[in-house]
Amino acid sequence: DGVWTALSGNWFTLSEGDNVVLMGAGEGLLRTALIGQDYIFEALGRGTWGVASRVQDAGNYLAARRLDDGEVQVVHVRDGQSTVLARARPDTPRQGKWHRLGIEAQGDALRVWLDGAPLLQVALPADVPRRGHAALWSGGNAAFDNARWRKPLDILPAP
Repeated sequence: DGVWTALSGNWFTLSEGDNVVLMGAGEGLLRTALIGQDYIFEALGRGTWGVASRVQDAGNYLAARRLDDGEVQVVHVRDGQSTVLARARPDTPRQGKWHRLGIEAQGDALRVWLDGAPLLQVALPADVPRRGHAALWSGGNAAFDNARWRKPLDILPAP
């Protein structure tokens, strides 16, 4: 294991001018080596993409996903089956624009924001592990840049 491990999907880098971006082709997860209980994971992305938390393997994780139509979903994937826990349709440009999506897991709560604005907060089901890796999620054709993992500085209020 290095810093990143492909759990599923196809992953490669691509030069865009002076910048090199990470690309995901096909649905998949690219897991970080970082593991924890309470943390924030965020990235810039475009396309159908997202960030995941408390990743156990390719079939068990939480994710904040930004779909092609602009909708953002919080999804719990358990044994490969997805359950949408919350959704929002923020008023943001849809196609081809870079957005920063973040997910914060703390205890039994999860908070998601898009471009710095709070978007969703959900109480997590009891069967969600309280510890795991962070990952990038590709839902088809996705581009990623500037991924960051950090510990939260504040405590989430109860949802």
